Amino acid sequence: MRESLPEKDARLTRVRTLEEGIGFRPPASRAQWARRQSELRDQILVAAGLWPMLPKSPLRPQVYGRVERDGYTIEKVVLRTLPGFYLAGNLYRPRSPATAGGGQRFPGVLCPHGHWTHGRFEDVVQARGAGLARLGCVAFHYDMIGYGDSKPFGHTLRDPRMDRLGMSLGGLQLWNSLRALDFLRSLPDVDPDRIACTGASGGGTQTFLLAAVDGRVHVSAPVCMVSTGFQGGCECENSPSLRIDTDNVEIAAAAAPRPQFLVGATGDWTKEVVEKGFPEIQATYRLLGHSELVGVARFDAGHNYNQQSREAVYGWFARWLLGRTGEQRVHEAPFAVEPEPVISCYDAGHPRPADAADPVALKTSLTRIVAEQAEALAPRSANQWRQARRILSVGLRHRLAVRLPMTSELLAEEGPAGRVILGRRGVGDRIPAMLWPGGDPGQPSATLVVSPAGVTGSEGTSAGELIRLLRAKGQTVLAIEVLGIGEHGPPPAPGDGFFTTYNRTLLSEQVQDVLTALAYLRGRRGVRQVNLLGAGSLGPVCLLARALDAKVARTVVDADAFEYDLEHEVPAARTLPGILRFGGLRAAAALAAPGELLLHHTEGALDSAWARQAYDLAGHPEALRASRERLPAAEVVEWLTK
Repeated sequence: MRESLPEKDARLTRVRTLEEGIGFRPPASRAQWARRQSELRDQILVAAGLWPMLPKSPLRPQVYGRVERDGYTIEKVVLRTLPGFYLAGNLYRPRSPATAGGGQRFPGVLCPHGHWTHGRFEDVVQARGAGLARLGCVAFHYDMIGYGDSKPFGHTLRDPRMDRLGMSLGGLQLWNSLRALDFLRSLPDVDPDRIACTGASGGGTQTFLLAAVDGRVHVSAPVCMVSTGFQGGCECENSPSLRIDTDNVEIAAAAAPRPQFLVGATGDWTKEVVEKGFPEIQATYRLLGHSELVGVARFDAGHNYNQQSREAVYGWFARWLLGRTGEQRVHEAPFAVEPEPVISCYDAGHPRPADAADPVALKTSLTRIVAEQAEALAPRSANQWRQARRILSVGLRHRLAVRLPMTSELLAEEGPAGRVILGRRGVGDRIPAMLWPGGDPGQPSATLVVSPAGVTGSEGTSAGELIRLLRAKGQTVLAIEVLGIGEHGPPPAPGDGFFTTYNRTLLSEQVQDVLTALAYLRGRRGVRQVNLLGAGSLGPVCLLARALDAKVARTVVDADAFEYDLEHEVPAARTLPGILRFGGLRAAAALAAPGELLLHHTEGALDSAWARQAYDLAGHPEALRASRERLPAAEVVEWLTK
């Protein structure tokens, strides 16, 4: 059946929440899944603020306070994961006549703990460390931020400035997991080729995120977290951009074909994981020829990582880390819970580091690091800029969550008097447009005009004058109303919670509308060159679109005297988490090189130095023109049609 465009743009009413998955289905081929895995990895890292990766400074590990117990030992560990930012935890090691000494190497297991009241000091968390050590593994339990020994820090980081920098609590916890992985693999008694990760609840989230982005995790076991519904309710699980067009089921599947074991419970949101979620993950493993490498168990209990769950995970680890075939469950022997002072890292003999950062100091440090990394992406040499372009392009594309549609994906309804409605298959978008075919059949150029006046409101405005002058030059002209403009009406309010984790911002939707309209123009018969003109407040939207669409011939952008910074409040219509991680609009202008670009009405807000450097490196400095003032319509059209 032929798909038709909706009567109303679905984006005006559709708001995804943390209670919804995406109905993940594995792709049809291994090649498609390999591409999707790579995309997911990039999306998670971008959402976490780890694209580019934060600089890795020496961990300066402190390991001390060893106590000996029946079959295992416990030590205290403090790692410096960022300047002034410390991660504390406990190392559980095997202790028995069969395993002690001799230079033997054991599998290593990372144990993020989740939102237990007492963090890693909780008895069910301690039990896992003891059980894994008795199994024959070296287990590292480490604090969530604001829990355990980092409790004074608090379990929050989010504010508008951190959002613009792309830094989040979830991103820092993923960073801590990556650094904990570095530490665990460096230990002389750990086999770096046998590393696992397991945690429940928020620790389950940390488990499948780490496994999705780092292949050094060879085996994983997320417990009581993977669900087709609830996706995680804490700030630390909801970094902006993280779950746009994806969910926990697909992210867990990204570990394939490395061995993975899922655990659910009848008393929480994972109660249907055996019927919903696991089959899709298993189908992904089957696609890769390894359905035996993924397993699932569900227990009649509330939200937990109880003894039943632990014993099931021990059995999985015994098989895939220790090579013990046939073991479905390993019995957990009784153990004694340690009082918090015994395993806490800080006491009179080992005080908290003098330079330990509080949230204010950490935010200051992160601001400096992000600024330095962004400046390092500025065009300097041909090789450096080639690498920087990829980092910027991937980062912007995932933060905007946009894609360049193929002609086959487009829907177009062309009505009388040049009226056109555009959209994409299976999306539900509806982009009102007006098309004026070129008066000269030999004129191969077409220009997309994007203005706050939209289509019906352009008469008598500066946008209307631009359209009139372009038509007088014989050009085909398409004017569109991006989401939130003209007949659309106002977009849905983001509301409270984690809107940007699951939904595109208005700016992102508008950038996508521009990319969709550009693809439509290119597909028109006789059009061989497509130009882009962004007017007024929608100029920055068009600049971001042009940064990702290299096929645009000439671009005119009214910068609207705007640039992102940390000092000024950003209007809701221009919100884009992480934009300063990638240099702001100045980087978008640089990405337009070597295409012809007229950037006007900068008024000193938008610095064109990056763009000039990029155009110089491309050998086409003449293709860039920048002006502080807003240029008159006649001058803009003359440049565009020269």
